[in-house]
Amino acid sequence: MSDPGLLAQRLRWARLEQGLTLQQLSERTSRAVSYLSQLEHGVRTNPTKQTVDVLAEALGVRSAFLFGEEGDLRQAGQRFMAHLRAMSPAEREELTYAPPERRFQAVVQFLVAHLPEHVTHLELNWQLGLSARQYHDLLHLRHEVSHPLLERLSNLAGIPLSFLVTGQPAPPSRSTAELRADYEAAIRAAIERNVSPDRLLALIQTAET
Repeated sequence: MSDPGLLAQRLRWARLEQGLTLQQLSERTSRAVSYLSQLEHGVRTNPTKQTVDVLAEALGVRSAFLFGEEGDLRQAGQRFMAHLRAMSPAEREELTYAPPERRFQAVVQFLVAHLPEHVTHLELNWQLGLSARQYHDLLHLRHEVSHPLLERLSNLAGIPLSFLVTGQPAPPSRSTAELRADYEAAIRAAIERNVSPDRLLALIQTAET
């Protein structure tokens, strides 16, 4: 168990976000209310693996999450963009031209459906800094999604921010060798046309801004 010190904090947070009382959680897990209260207050920090697994299942999170481990979603972006390319043209067009809220919904649903070993809906609440109510409303397209929230999702899952905001994936980055070849070609063309170094530099700076 990686960090028992976080168990109390996350256990209480997950229970409250699920809207459960200690009594209700006790009924779901067959653990005494007094014992659960001691876990939430840090009085007990060494529950058995079976108990942690039972608590996690009842709360809709992974056991690892209760001990402070965040799911590794860094490869999710590539998998989602491959999923996007595999959609039918009609489905892809619908998502491309939909509002950002629809793309937020699609990405979140993909993460939970395709990476259950790394993340659950409730854990995404935590990582995105949302309450369960806010998350639920966004997932059901009841509120506009803010740009900072799209940035957090982009950073979390490696989804291009340009796709989340506008529906258009970012253009592929060009290698240093490709850029150098372009500059060399431009310099040769400028020399052939007797363009002065100062003028060439001005043109490059203009193109980069």
